[in-house]
Amino acid sequence: MKKTYLFQWRLGLFLIFILFLPSTFGFCIDFPTKPINLLVPYGAGGPVDLTGRSLAEIAKEILGQPIVVVSKPGGGGIIAQSIIAKEKPDGYNLAITSNIAFTQIPQMREVTFNPLSDFEFIIEHMTMVGGIVCRAESPWKSMKDLVAYCKQNPGKVTYGAPGTGGASHIGAEIIAAKEGIKWRMVPFEGSVKVVSALLGKHVDLAICDLIPWKSHVKTGELRILAIESMGKGEDFPNAVTFEELGYDTTVGASFGIVAPKGTPKEVIRKLHDAFKKAINDPRYEEACKKLGVFRVYSSGEEFFRKIKREYEVRGQILKELGLAKSK
Repeated sequence: MKKTYLFQWRLGLFLIFILFLPSTFGFCIDFPTKPINLLVPYGAGGPVDLTGRSLAEIAKEILGQPIVVVSKPGGGGIIAQSIIAKEKPDGYNLAITSNIAFTQIPQMREVTFNPLSDFEFIIEHMTMVGGIVCRAESPWKSMKDLVAYCKQNPGKVTYGAPGTGGASHIGAEIIAAKEGIKWRMVPFEGSVKVVSALLGKHVDLAICDLIPWKSHVKTGELRILAIESMGKGEDFPNAVTFEELGYDTTVGASFGIVAPKGTPKEVIRKLHDAFKKAINDPRYEEACKKLGVFRVYSSGEEFFRKIKREYEVRGQILKELGLAKSK
């Protein structure tokens, strides 16, 4: 009798366990069961927004639920991240972020999130590469020429960049620190105005993303002195890259997708896998080509390691330039 009772008691516990098993683990198995929000930190119609929408449209087919893209411009590109950092970590609220939003802005002024501890990194999906260009009639045929001139004429060379403390500004100063030179940055509102200023002979160099200067290089008006390796490709096969020159920096920006800290690993994995398939889809590649940007892929772990390493390097330059916030 006792054995029968013990058997029934154990059977009952087993049945209870089976009954509650779906509710315990079903979240990860069933995810997603409703639309996912993807916040973009820039205005609608730009390359970050449009590549994000392309990625979301393709990933929707894989996940079986809509991915609603919402533009949240402002704050230097950190509004979306500020919102997502405080959302419930269930996988239904995501944000696109740039490396600059996580490695520079939080070290220059107060923000409402910690870039290294408040997020789960899902994937890196796109980059806007850049370079250093001068007018065709300039005396510098290479970076070696330019560096030599800057050493002989400290502070004389001017370069245009889109904004004080931006990716191009800090990237340029990392190069200057490595070469032991001094040049002067002239800030402009966006890369298009930087290139216009170079063509108008208001600055000696343009250091920014390649989208606005690419066509002027092809017509022979401008000359590339250095370019990020991904931008070299078929268009500029003879250009010298930052990597070849030993410059461990960028003047463009990279973009990836993050979720609130604490989002279950199974959910992150499912989102990662869906976005990775979307990145490899020809439709996404075509969208990037049309916009003049480049599709990339890094896992969430790789993306986080890049951000952490860059945070330290750029933080040191910000201190040296007097742009770091006071503790």
